[in-house]
Amino acid sequence: MATPTRMRSWCATAIIACVLPIAVNGQGRPLTVAEVTQVFYSGGDEAGWDEFMVPKFVAAAYGPRAKSALEEILREPSTPQNYYVQLEALTAAQYPRVGVSTDIVRLFAGHGKSMSLPPEISGILRQRAIKALSTHPDPNLTSFWDSLASDPNPMFRQFVAFGIACALGDDARARLQTLASTNDSVAVRQSNRALQELGKGASGRVCGESTRLGAPTFPADLPENLRLRGRGLLQRIPQ
Repeated sequence: MATPTRMRSWCATAIIACVLPIAVNGQGRPLTVAEVTQVFYSGGDEAGWDEFMVPKFVAAAYGPRAKSALEEILREPSTPQNYYVQLEALTAAQYPRVGVSTDIVRLFAGHGKSMSLPPEISGILRQRAIKALSTHPDPNLTSFWDSLASDPNPMFRQFVAFGIACALGDDARARLQTLASTNDSVAVRQSNRALQELGKGASGRVCGESTRLGAPTFPADLPENLRLRGRGLLQRIPQ
């Protein structure tokens, strides 16, 4: 008969052999919609853990593992009930590292996706989608930015200059100079700022918080402040 000590040793070995591979596989699997929603609803208006920091946590902690759930959330019809979750999903989509399709985001950046919502929240979703696109270094978005430059609402136009700079890099200079010479004060201000960032070369932050070269992998690490805020979530949904 095995002694208690030997039995405990066998159990420990069995746990390592049988449970650990499951945990490792669990860490590598895509997140579910329920898990992403749980993370989003953990935030609020609290400084350091608000509607912008929580999606950044998702991007930093889980990256591409959150992609399929975010896209599923964004494919749902827009309703007042899922407004907040879609808003958070669009905020997470501003990080190319996650990999959310820009085609899905563009549905919100246009006028069709959220038309059934009250104008005040439909406009917020559209603005958040446009902001998300402005951090993607994708030349295929150039026609979108050219079109948005004539939008009558400055709430949306404000992202055009940096959207073009992020999409095209140094090739954006001519477009930005044209915008900077118009009578549109928003275009002038933002174009000059974007040109200033481009003037910094590879270190210019033209894609949101990131440089154009760094955008596809930003944020590469989970900042300590977000790790501390999200420690309970990380226990339930490991990196």
